[in-house]
Amino acid sequence: MFNTENEMLVLEIPKNGSRSLVEAMVQGYGKSVIKHQGHYTLGHFLTRQAPSLAWLEQLRKPLVVVAVIRNPVQRFVSQIRQADRKNPRLGLEALMVRAANNLDVVFQPQWQYLAETVLADHIKTDRRLWPMDDLSEALNFVAGKPVSIHANQAPEQSEQISVDEILHHPLFDVLMDSPEHYQPDFKLWVMACRALARNA
Repeated sequence: MFNTENEMLVLEIPKNGSRSLVEAMVQGYGKSVIKHQGHYTLGHFLTRQAPSLAWLEQLRKPLVVVAVIRNPVQRFVSQIRQADRKNPRLGLEALMVRAANNLDVVFQPQWQYLAETVLADHIKTDRRLWPMDDLSEALNFVAGKPVSIHANQAPEQSEQISVDEILHHPLFDVLMDSPEHYQPDFKLWVMACRALARNA
């Protein structure tokens, strides 16, 4: 989502507190300044959602890009469980295959939301990353003031796929180690944690 008042782009990465980020921006600035809400990548925003490249080049300052980054293992478990709640008949095997083939936006790795684009040479960006463990600070930054927002917690289901089943599935290590899937997310998560440590 883009804040037209302060020219801030907040990437709504699935399973990373997106609803809370939207609520924070609304509390801080109101609904009228929010444009282009949705799970857009930086590249999609720059090439399809922004009105024109000329408009982006006229920004008064570098485009502030905010993203909350989650531990890739925790996020993947959450992704599988969400997909299982939506499609309980599929089962773990089918969900792991969907993740491997990137067949659902919820399985898109975090790094793809921040990936460089052909427009990177034309648009200056100021990237601000927060680890999910420090979501409250990210919410305050997005709102421009301290806010109190409760993060969403998915309801537990008695028949839900267990963490152990997910972590021991043969495709789990393949997905975590693959540079096309989740391996770059670990580096991104460490960057977000280091940024938090520098600001502490």
